[in-house]
Amino acid sequence: PAAAMTDRRADAARHDRRRGQCTALLRRMAHKRKPLHAILEESAKDHHAAGAQLSLFDLLCIGIGGTVGSGVFVLAGKALAVTGSSAVICWALAASVCLLSSFSYMELTARLPTKGSCYVFSYHGLGEVASVVASACLSMEYGISGAGVARSWAAKVYSLTGSWWVVCYNGSSAPAMGCDADQDAYVDALAAGLVAVSVGILTQGLDIGKLVINSFTLAKVALVCFMTVTGLALWRGSSFEPAAAFAPRGVTGIVAATSQLFFGFIGFDEVCCMASKADDPR
Repeated sequence: PAAAMTDRRADAARHDRRRGQCTALLRRMAHKRKPLHAILEESAKDHHAAGAQLSLFDLLCIGIGGTVGSGVFVLAGKALAVTGSSAVICWALAASVCLLSSFSYMELTARLPTKGSCYVFSYHGLGEVASVVASACLSMEYGISGAGVARSWAAKVYSLTGSWWVVCYNGSSAPAMGCDADQDAYVDALAAGLVAVSVGILTQGLDIGKLVINSFTLAKVALVCFMTVTGLALWRGSSFEPAAAFAPRGVTGIVAATSQLFFGFIGFDEVCCMASKADDPR
């Protein structure tokens, strides 16, 4: 009994010591901030390092390419089913909300023109704990959204070709219940291959990366212009129709669709990560 009591006391002491160490570490991280001069020195080194520099056109392509993609093309149809023709108002409201966020990014990037985006902003203004949380959120944002775009692109290819090169979790053959584009419970080799190709392009450096980004962005903008012109050419309607025809679900539907369309603008913050590579960050 005496030996057991001694062991319990030793375990309790080790537990208290570890808890104290963790508490002290979190306290130091909460008060630790990266000074402005260190951030500016890193920015200057990165800006003058060898490698390609990004022009205003390149940065615009990065920002537009991050927002105009699968989210816009898919969400447009989903919002139309919820709110009808008033989806135009929903897009404008969602854009105005994102505009407020973009103003904050613009000011912070001009003051701290370095890589890292909100990680560096949080490290400088709020402390190291906040920066760790911000970096985790950024990693999940880009990782999960990238995987979702790859799965969505692969599903479109499968729908067009009629062949599904996947392995369903339930053992069935796609498309089937629980293993289709709506319930994507399967291993997708094509999506994984797309992610691998994207990683390969990134490893080749900024020269190749910006060429691919600019090309895809111009193609997507051209597609959006084509859809807009075609939609206006095929538009049929009357200005004297009742309000119910314009907004079938009223204000409730507009608010619900706006919350969905907000995610179509996710990606513009990627421009902040490229600030240190810009010709003129400010």
